[in-house]
Amino acid sequence: MSESTAISRDLHHLPGHDLELAELVERGDKIALATLGKQIEAEDGLLLSEIAGLNPNGGNEKSTTMALSIRPCQYANLIIRVIALKISNGQAQPIIRRGTVMIDGTELDSDFAKHMWRCEVLNRLPHKTSIGSKCAMTGDCKDDPDL
Repeated sequence: MSESTAISRDLHHLPGHDLELAELVERGDKIALATLGKQIEAEDGLLLSEIAGLNPNGGNEKSTTMALSIRPCQYANLIIRVIALKISNGQAQPIIRRGTVMIDGTELDSDFAKHMWRCEVLNRLPHKTSIGSKCAMTGDCKDDPDL
């Protein structure tokens, strides 16, 4: 099995954390956020580190092929883990605006929302996430200072 196929397979089997993360942020539950961060680091840390080095616009052919083969649901799955880790270790401070969890000073939250939106559309799922600006999809950008 190729490395690209193995990473793709691993990403399909990672459980989603978006609803759990949003609930913890809304409750302000720092202990549970820290626990979630430790769980993600223990279960997915190595995979996240490997994927972080992929570059679709350069690098070697293998790296480019792997980066371009990741689908919207997989990207959303990766980004939510990065968001959870950044919140749990204090690198990011979430803000709730109109029921949406946002992280000012970064586009990670809106990147998650874009990929999750695409994932939901492609799989004909209802739009459930409450993380990240929907600006790119709806045109409603007034609440997101980063866009």
